[in-house]
Amino acid sequence: MIAFTKRAAGVLVSLALVSCDSEKSREGAMQFAYSWSQTIKTLGLAGLANYQGVRQLRGQDEQTRQVVRAECSQKVNKAADELDEMIFYVSRSLADNVEANFTAIERDPAATRIPLTFPKAALNARLGLDANGGDLNAERAVAGLRQKIVEFTRTARVEKELASRLAAGGKEGITVDSAFGQKDSNWTALREEMLSGLIQQDVLRRSQRKVIEKLAKDSKAAPGFEGAEWLMSRAEVRAVRPNAALTEDGGLQERMEWLGRSASVKYGFGYLGLLHVIVTFSDYASLETYEKTRSALESSYGPMPAAGPGAGFSYVSNYKKSLFSIQHGLRASNTEQVVFEKTTF
Repeated sequence: MIAFTKRAAGVLVSLALVSCDSEKSREGAMQFAYSWSQTIKTLGLAGLANYQGVRQLRGQDEQTRQVVRAECSQKVNKAADELDEMIFYVSRSLADNVEANFTAIERDPAATRIPLTFPKAALNARLGLDANGGDLNAERAVAGLRQKIVEFTRTARVEKELASRLAAGGKEGITVDSAFGQKDSNWTALREEMLSGLIQQDVLRRSQRKVIEKLAKDSKAAPGFEGAEWLMSRAEVRAVRPNAALTEDGGLQERMEWLGRSASVKYGFGYLGLLHVIVTFSDYASLETYEKTRSALESSYGPMPAAGPGAGFSYVSNYKKSLFSIQHGLRASNTEQVVFEKTTF
């Protein structure tokens, strides 16, 4: 896309770029919209409720987003950012509702379902959501997202190209809106299916947790971190680490004092619960601090292997006992990190 100017009263005046004018920019804008439209068309409400999965899909298409950033106008990029924001907002709200209901069921299997809520009034207005809509807002939200994709394609002037792509080269005159296809299923029914699956998964998680707890004890390995034990659910970890906040990737993170030093702690989860903990010290680390941490780890878990360069560290020691590992590293940037992990079976 090439900027252009015009002469007004003898003065050259820059004109703001308004769309995506080059072939590369138009292809990038179309692909960006296509990626999101496929997420909605193919996955529907159930797919959108998988917030981590939606974030991962967006990450896989980052190269396309970079093309839009570099080649399209500020107006188009603003529309792309707004589309990202609204899709993540809807996805996070759906995922939070499923998790809230699952947590309630853990406390009381007969718990009444918690209605769906979308907490941001400004975004709700743009999506056409009813303030008192409850679970009915799920399908309204998807309809709102579809409309926002249509609006983006009009801003980028790629509506016709996207409609053709969605229809796989279908009928002449087809629109983006009509190309989306079938209506989504009922949110309450989908939520019940997801909750049923989570309950079955939780039975497996709890049984495996007992096995892992015994194995860690028998191996004299790390059972987790500061009360957060392997295969705990997010809710269980938050119960013992109340300052841990939800992160964009579905994990938890907090700042705390550990071994007398300030640190950032990230808790990572798999489908069966807590799988790894990353502790990054906040202060200026050195060989002296590294050796003190090493001594503390050895006093709890036994001798650590000799440290040496590797894996992006100036010094790193990788310890493994049974299904449990500890990586202790010091980077050239004077950052010290300890990663506790329960490896797969």
